[in-house]
Amino acid sequence: MQTHGEMPRSLVIDLWGSATLRTGGEEIAQGLSLMGCRPTWDPATGRVTGMEVLPPAVMGRPRVDVTWRISGLFRDLFPAQIALIDAAVKLVAARDEDEAENPLAAARRAANGDTLARIFGNAPGAYGAGVEDLLGGDANQDEMGADIRGHVARLRRRGRRGRGPGRARLPAAWPTATCFSI
Repeated sequence: MQTHGEMPRSLVIDLWGSATLRTGGEEIAQGLSLMGCRPTWDPATGRVTGMEVLPPAVMGRPRVDVTWRISGLFRDLFPAQIALIDAAVKLVAARDEDEAENPLAAARRAANGDTLARIFGNAPGAYGAGVEDLLGGDANQDEMGADIRGHVARLRRRGRRGRGPGRARLPAAWPTATCFSI
């Protein structure tokens, strides 16, 4: 924001199991905050029980369309957090807000109400990105590009209980999304 003077409209957050254990889930909280969500807590146990979607007027800024890339270890260790992220995505996508305020809802409307995949990870039992296997020592740029597109095509949509219905369409925002790892 300091460089360009405005909030990003979309970005990708990469969630790793070991980093999430170290930070206590700060990267999840950051992504949910960018989406305009706040956790609801059970006062008796101190556990997160759901998500509250804040109105844009309270946030003072537009929502960010966050796509989540999860590692295999994150998938295995944090199925409850994946379900919470998935719930937040659905709540934000379902809101009737202007495109300038909510790019995720605008993307859902453009998809004719289809469910939008925003959580991606490896298939159950698979770990690591697999990039090392794709990058042979003598691979040229064209072959690498095709291999990486193949890898992205193998990503699976994640959702409730950490399972998805199979192959997923990538969000339209991906080609222009800001990618960073927390």
